[in-house]
Amino acid sequence: MNEIHNRARLLWWLIVGALGVFTARIFYLQVIQGSAYQVLAERNRFQVFFRQAPRGLVVDVKSRILAENVGVFNLYFNPNLYTEDLSAHAARVSAILRVPQEVFEREVEKTKQINRTRILLSQIPPTAAMRFMEVEKEFPEFFLTSESLRSYPWGTDLSHILGYLTKIQTKEEFEKLKTKGYRLDSWVGQFGLEKVFEDVLKGSDGAVFLEVDARGRAERPASKETMPRGYEFTQDPYPGNTIHLSLDGQLSHLAHQLLRESASGFGSVIGIEPKTGAIRVLAMTPGFDPNAYIRIADKGHLALTEYPRALAGTYPPGSVFKIITGIAALESEHFDPKRQFLCRGEFVTPRKTFKCWKKEGHGWCDFLGGVENSCDVYFYHMGLILGPDPLTQWAHRFGLGEPAAIRELPQWSARGFIPSQQWKLRVKKEPWFSGDSLNMAIGQGEVLASPLQLADLISTVANRGVSYPPHLVDYVSDAFTDEVLYQNPGTLKPFLEVRQVQSATWDMVEKGLALVVNEGTGRGAQIPGYQIYGKTATAQNPLGKDHAIFVCYLKDEKNQPRLALAVVVEHGGMGSVSAVPIAREILKAYIHEENIAPSSPS
Repeated sequence: MNEIHNRARLLWWLIVGALGVFTARIFYLQVIQGSAYQVLAERNRFQVFFRQAPRGLVVDVKSRILAENVGVFNLYFNPNLYTEDLSAHAARVSAILRVPQEVFEREVEKTKQINRTRILLSQIPPTAAMRFMEVEKEFPEFFLTSESLRSYPWGTDLSHILGYLTKIQTKEEFEKLKTKGYRLDSWVGQFGLEKVFEDVLKGSDGAVFLEVDARGRAERPASKETMPRGYEFTQDPYPGNTIHLSLDGQLSHLAHQLLRESASGFGSVIGIEPKTGAIRVLAMTPGFDPNAYIRIADKGHLALTEYPRALAGTYPPGSVFKIITGIAALESEHFDPKRQFLCRGEFVTPRKTFKCWKKEGHGWCDFLGGVENSCDVYFYHMGLILGPDPLTQWAHRFGLGEPAAIRELPQWSARGFIPSQQWKLRVKKEPWFSGDSLNMAIGQGEVLASPLQLADLISTVANRGVSYPPHLVDYVSDAFTDEVLYQNPGTLKPFLEVRQVQSATWDMVEKGLALVVNEGTGRGAQIPGYQIYGKTATAQNPLGKDHAIFVCYLKDEKNQPRLALAVVVEHGGMGSVSAVPIAREILKAYIHEENIAPSSPS
């Protein structure tokens, strides 16, 4: 009897304990966690449709649009609204939109399995979208939304600079970006300025809340009164900021076109304003169509050329380096610019015979004649007089052999290469021979420079030893208010100054560069009424045909230097034939765009 009584008491206490636990759980859920679960319940009453913010515009120095947004349409399917006629509806909709029926039905089935509203088709052409809109009420389970899609109206012309967008590519990339408001279907900059200025261009996405019934069927848009508590969102998307470039899109388009039509179709053009460092012209070929990344789903089949050769490529500078050799010689105590050397087309040393580009020779040349005719033999003599150390030192003073990049694209930095006695002994285990000095004096041998470095070199010469940081962005403004959010610091501080060069040296070099265009190898760059200063080069290429190079600058009616240009045509042969005509056309267009008055030749 006592055993039965004890079991009854145990059962009673178990029931009391269970009721206590149950009561405590109810209290915890309804009182302590009640508000949190209420928020979750409220959220389940809504479906969220995010509205992608229009990406910020990119415009050139004349406010021409370089990167913009165009409206496209996407088709959604709500699996909770379909009827028994879904197959018939799917067949008709696919026919209206002119999409293969089997592809369309496969996407419908995927969405039914997920059981949530999902996008079926993206980037629907406006004409197809209009056809569907005329009969949209007949298909309640399908609906269209508009989306802002990136577009590059200049196509391949500025592809390396502007870059491109893709959807988020990997789970790892999404994990890094999701805290910044990105979703799996978000577009993100992957190259060029689109990548560097992603945070500036992105904008803030908006959202539309729809109230749904128990089956998930949309009933009406959420209002301020019915909006779920504890959920913050921006109703209207806010567009990204506008980036204003120093670049002239029209001039860069012209440069790109001229490069495509050049002897090889491969090359670079860079134009810098010497007084500010602003990049005014930038082109490199071959390019790629950045629109292809957005239009094509399978990016693996794109054969694109993304190599930024104008900034990261290096080439023997050839006779452009004679500017460095000339300045080093003029600043030397052992050199007389009036002294003449005889050129018979070759220079003989005990170890080797070095040729001049002109087989029959140039005859007797002084400094100005040597520069005007780009006489190799004359500069061989200068190389022997100077020796390796002054050439190396002066090259570095002008930024050659040092990292060089555009301020906004530091990832594309090229040092080029300037050899030295110490380097050759350490790396090649050989002493420096006189032939090394001869090669270096004319920019051959081991010497390498990027097109950007060549443009900056001639810009520094035009500015008499002062160079400002090359940059692409003038300022950034708010898309709605036009408030300036960032302003380029401009010419506050030069990044390179070649000090203690005599004024007479600059005068002599500039006179020689004028002779190159007026009477020498750069005659093809002449523009009546305007003084152009330049230097041609035919850079030997051990891998094929020589590279054609021309550097130059223009002076305006106030005798101020304008637009320092570097043109490199890979495998283009002679600089006077392939590079000079390109520079002339760009200078002519620049003069017209900037309305520069004629100047008297100096």
